[in-house]
Amino acid sequence: AEAEGKVVTLGRFDMDKRDGVSQIYNVGIAGVGSRVPPPDGSDYLTAGGDVTIAEGERLLAEEGTHSGRVAYAGDLTGTVEPATAPRFDEDAAAPYTELRPQLTEASHCYAYDGDEHREATGTWVKTGDLMTFTGDGSSAIQIFDVDADLESEAGGNTGFVFNGIPEGATVLVNVYGSTRSVATFMGSFPNEGLRENLLWNFPDATDLSMTGPAQFEGSVLVGQPTSTTVLS
Repeated sequence: AEAEGKVVTLGRFDMDKRDGVSQIYNVGIAGVGSRVPPPDGSDYLTAGGDVTIAEGERLLAEEGTHSGRVAYAGDLTGTVEPATAPRFDEDAAAPYTELRPQLTEASHCYAYDGDEHREATGTWVKTGDLMTFTGDGSSAIQIFDVDADLESEAGGNTGFVFNGIPEGATVLVNVYGSTRSVATFMGSFPNEGLRENLLWNFPDATDLSMTGPAQFEGSVLVGQPTSTTVLS
């Protein structure tokens, strides 16, 4: 398992994988994915508290010729590789604390115009194990209003199709509701450039679960600062 890109938690980072699976977890750079890691020597993982790795497991901030640091403000327990990665800094998470209200404000702004849902430019439909999003074919920002879970009609994994999206357009999917789930089997979009321009925005969710055997493409913004997001 792995988390690509820069990972920041304002609290602690605990790693304890289940028996029978790989006892390694990669941060910063992944075996598959965009293959665009953070700069070498930068913090791949930043924790505002303790970093705890279960016995017999390893947290890796390296792959091939690329490597980064693991910054933590509390105590470090367990194995982190390479040996040069761990970096104690009592203010490790300080640069990110001001982002919390900014992200909350942005999430609400993207989804609401005053107290009303922001007007959508496209429509969506769920049929079996497929969700199809259809844009208006012209707007520079394609907006979708979804008041449902991102899963199949039966509650299982779903695929996503986007039609009518102009080249280079920003795609904003506002997913409303306090409890939401995402379950997908789809690891890539046929639309070139869509992944980089797609934001899944959850402005209301206090409980969000994300499951499935494939990578969930696009960026995710969960606006509620007291929310819990579970990845499995």
